[in-house]
Amino acid sequence: MQLAVRRHHGIAVVALRGEVLGEDGLKLRSALEHAIDGSERETPSLIVVINEVRRMDSSALGALVYAQSHARTRGGRMAVVGGTSDIARLLELSQLTAVLERFPDLQSALASLEPSN
Repeated sequence: MQLAVRRHHGIAVVALRGEVLGEDGLKLRSALEHAIDGSERETPSLIVVINEVRRMDSSALGALVYAQSHARTRGGRMAVVGGTSDIARLLELSQLTAVLERFPDLQSALASLEPSN
């Protein structure tokens, strides 16, 4: 797993690449928690970009659910951007499409999570 974090108007954008399997889930959870807790905003927002993720397992799904819960606890939001058809199917099978806020592209997610929204 490769992970890159940047900020856009106070919103943490975490881009993932490769496979997120096994122990990567714990690393991902920690990175997402740090991105939320490091926010300058009172209500932290996080966008996780998964366009370049080839495979993920339940540890990665658990990290996404945890991060969403952690952001909400602090009054913020989390969004997931993109994903291959296999990843989309995994999210559907795990019924996370009903739980996670998903967007087709980064611009849509940023527009939704901007401070004025």
